[in-house]
Amino acid sequence: MPRRTWVRAARALWIAASLPVAVRAEDAVRVFYDGRDCGGDAVEVEAYDRRSHTWRPHPTHPRVGVQSCQSEDAGRLWNELRWRCPAPPGDRVTGWRPIQVFDADVMSRCGEDQLGSDRSRTTITVASPAEGTTVRAREPYVLLRGTVDVDGIESSDYDVVLLVDRAAPEPAFAAQIAAARTFVRGLAPRLGAVRIAVLSYPSERTSGGARRELAWSVDARALDGALGGLSQRTLASRNAVAGALDAALRELGGARRSARPLIAMGVDGARLDASGEPTANDPILRATARVAARGAALHWVALGGLVPEDPALVRRALEHVRGSFRRVPPQNFATPFFDAIPLPVAEEVWVEAGGAGAPELPAALAADGAFHARVPLARGANTLVIHARMSDGAVLGRRLGFTFDDSLVPEAARVEQRKQIEIHPER
Repeated sequence: MPRRTWVRAARALWIAASLPVAVRAEDAVRVFYDGRDCGGDAVEVEAYDRRSHTWRPHPTHPRVGVQSCQSEDAGRLWNELRWRCPAPPGDRVTGWRPIQVFDADVMSRCGEDQLGSDRSRTTITVASPAEGTTVRAREPYVLLRGTVDVDGIESSDYDVVLLVDRAAPEPAFAAQIAAARTFVRGLAPRLGAVRIAVLSYPSERTSGGARRELAWSVDARALDGALGGLSQRTLASRNAVAGALDAALRELGGARRSARPLIAMGVDGARLDASGEPTANDPILRATARVAARGAALHWVALGGLVPEDPALVRRALEHVRGSFRRVPPQNFATPFFDAIPLPVAEEVWVEAGGAGAPELPAALAADGAFHARVPLARGANTLVIHARMSDGAVLGRRLGFTFDDSLVPEAARVEQRKQIEIHPER
């Protein structure tokens, strides 16, 4: 056996042995895409198509942000995923790099989602033309208008309550502070659209509740200073988590109507590893029900913990509140684990018109997710495919069908339009 083949086989066996027993080939795991040497803000990702034996753009995230975490099928990790820095248009060959799954940084840089979903509910809404309508105009064009809505809101605003567990053991407490400061620094370019309030729990005066360290702020230095000034506290009540969630809800009382409410909560994993099924009257379940009623997302980042299994308490909680639970083992305390919490906004919108092979038309995109594009039409039935690329790497698609009646179009314009439709320039 050639040395290279032997090394690949050995690495594959090492990976299979190192993956958790609970992770099957079809399970999703978090993979870290680095790309710092690309000099840009995104990398391209391809997946191997087993049927056609060809590489194709990744079906869910063909472009992902630099130094981002993505959910991948564990069965595709070896030789079926590859990425590269953005290449010139038309170059489908050079620059590809395999996912280095034998590199511990790839698998351990991001905490694995154990429960819940961090996917936001994102939709492409079309204001005009309406689905199935007949368009009549003096020119063979239509002005397409719409919005990319995240969680049903037409804006790029987020109001985030960041909760830090001060009573966690020293290594976990220090890891929370470091990861939270990295999270805030990464959001610095978006501060303004994103506001953050910093709370710590339990508060000094009682063993429950939480203390406001910094009210809603868009000042990166003030946020960093508030996090850096926190000190550990050893005393905590049995209901510390429930009290902290209620404090976060009070803080969200001052959230903007245009913003998506979100709670990012660092927590000592031992607090959530309750054995057995919780009662219906459990304080944490009641608190998470109130979070759900507020319409806020809840992302738990649990550091350490007593047992490896998913706690029944968290599973029950996430049945009615949108969010996620992620356990970060001690060996990953040095990673930026808060960075996996998504705050997606639309970054690009484009339209496919004229069928397969037709050029893609970029749409003008506003900060609030509104887009518009002037799209050429053909006589009769038209089908447009609208695409939106999100800041978390997700790519959405929406089909729109309608009919164009060209009876109002002058004959000269019809001839010119037919010529344009028949020409398919390479992108």
